[in-house]
Amino acid sequence: MVRPEEKYALYHGDEFIAEGTAKELAEIEGVTPKTISFYSTPVYMKRGHKKKVYKVDDTVNVDIKKLKILLGQQGYYTDDLVGILDLCKTTINRRLNGKNPFREHEVEILADLLFVDSWELYEGEEG
Repeated sequence: MVRPEEKYALYHGDEFIAEGTAKELAEIEGVTPKTISFYSTPVYMKRGHKKKVYKVDDTVNVDIKKLKILLGQQGYYTDDLVGILDLCKTTINRRLNGKNPFREHEVEILADLLFVDSWELYEGEEG
């Protein structure tokens, strides 16, 4: 499984230009994807350039208790999720214990696995 690429937002000064992957923004700017990634670093930001690139946060709040219940009902364990989510066991445990947030694409994968709509796994949603 291929993980989705990081999403970035590109600004020239205060003007929003575009949102996309480093590759997509590199095409717009005529630079390499590595350069776009560099634009998002604190070192680059401190230099006072007008071009600014910010990573877009794609984390979501998941109802961990509900997720654990659904996973248990379907017979899934942490070891199963390693291959399904393409994450290491430690990362999965940290997410399931609420120490790290889930990413939106991970919730979509879990929802498909559990035969529910992804919004049903979000915190505060009733299913």
